[in-house]
Amino acid sequence: MASSTGPGLTQSWRYIALTTWAAVLFCMISVGVTGRTVGKPPWWLGPSVDPAPLLYVLIVAVIVAAPIVTALWWSQWTPLVGICASVGIALCALPDVADTPGVAVVEIAIAVAAAMGSVSLYAGRR
Repeated sequence: MASSTGPGLTQSWRYIALTTWAAVLFCMISVGVTGRTVGKPPWWLGPSVDPAPLLYVLIVAVIVAAPIVTALWWSQWTPLVGICASVGIALCALPDVADTPGVAVVEIAIAVAAAMGSVSLYAGRR
């Protein structure tokens, strides 16, 4: 972890950021597994008989991992990166609106919750 002195989040708020984005990661994995189980997977995962290209899964993984990496190493940017990642998750939900609207609603709810958590990180800046 980066030094706790200098600009950025306090140690407690850094843990909150990491917990928030670990929960987002868990939620996105849950959406994928549940969607595939019920036969309505998100676009970035695809059905088990015709999975989406690995690049699509990596796009979502990078979006979710970016705030985690930022919280670990460059915590002064974590709120902004988290907000951008939340927008990315919401944008990833858009292709699901037509084919799997239930999945899209859950992804948008995850994005809104992540955005609220990221905005709250501004309170923990030094």
